[in-house]
Amino acid sequence: MKAILRDYPKEFTLKDKKTRVLIRPMEASDRNALVKFFRSLSEKDRLYLRDDVSNEEIIDKWVKNINYERVFPLLAIHEKTIVADATLHRNEYSWTRHVGEIRIVVAEGFRRKGLGFILLREIFYVALRMGLHKMVAEAAEDDLSAVRMFEKLGFQKEAVLKNHIMDPRAVKHNLLIMSNDVETILRYMADLEKELFPSRIMEG
Repeated sequence: MKAILRDYPKEFTLKDKKTRVLIRPMEASDRNALVKFFRSLSEKDRLYLRDDVSNEEIIDKWVKNINYERVFPLLAIHEKTIVADATLHRNEYSWTRHVGEIRIVVAEGFRRKGLGFILLREIFYVALRMGLHKMVAEAAEDDLSAVRMFEKLGFQKEAVLKNHIMDPRAVKHNLLIMSNDVETILRYMADLEKELFPSRIMEG
């Protein structure tokens, strides 16, 4: 894990060729910035998050229990402000220890600029270095932007669990489970990178 952590921080230029972001693992000192980031999300965005991020106790729990072997959280920072969060979840000791789960949320003003792609690429390389073989993504079936993003990376639909999610408004949604193996994802990402960054402006 120390070798992976030494890879960061990294700096990237987004596909608008002017916006620069710093990518690094979350630290305990990020607590207040995380609260600010999640509060900046729209109500609709927060509906699709697994945790009630409006509750500061949730953020406190995250920053007080950082364990990169179990949950590897990457933050994207622009001008000292968190603009995206991606996490890789794994269980080191269970019979699914070769499987990782990805979660990601990007601030509205930083979408469609290639930031989500950059974070996912970093997460998948971390997964590969951890020795993971398969990645799983869960999303509300009606969260079309998330579903399309994972489909672009070759994720296949494994199952739909009817009315499995209840959002803060007590509205039920279907849960879509998608998966792909890590090496196949990286091949898809290589093709997608050419599409998103044809001039290869990314640095890092």
